Amino acid sequence: GQQFHRTVVTGDSLSPQSIIGEIVDGWEITQRLKAPANQISSVDVMGTDFGRTTNTGVLNLSLSNEQGEEVARGSTPVDAIKNSKYVTLPLEQVGQIHQGESLTLSLTTQGCMPDHSISIYF
Repeated sequence: GQQFHRTVVTGDSLSPQSIIGEIVDGWEITQRLKAPANQISSVDVMGTDFGRTTNTGVLNLSLSNEQGEEVARGSTPVDAIKNSKYVTLPLEQVGQIHQGESLTLSLTTQGCMPDHSISIYF
């Protein structure tokens, strides 16, 4: 699930349904969503580290509009993801966002190999 934050407004979280499997290099996970505000500074996701303390790499996030233009991006070390806990992933807004517009959230990893990575609930 994700939750979007704005300086004053917090959007509703989507209920996490299921885990998508270990995210490793070469995978791209996408989810469509509606922009809750004109500014987005972070996304909250629930993830799992599979109980491991040896996960390595970086989780990259990108938000794109319907024209395919990147409007926000961020990255965080995968060791920030813990079992069944929400984590706030910061985003830098790099383009214009309009409240209510359709966006695509894309997640990729860098330096994440099988048995040393994380997963996200969607």
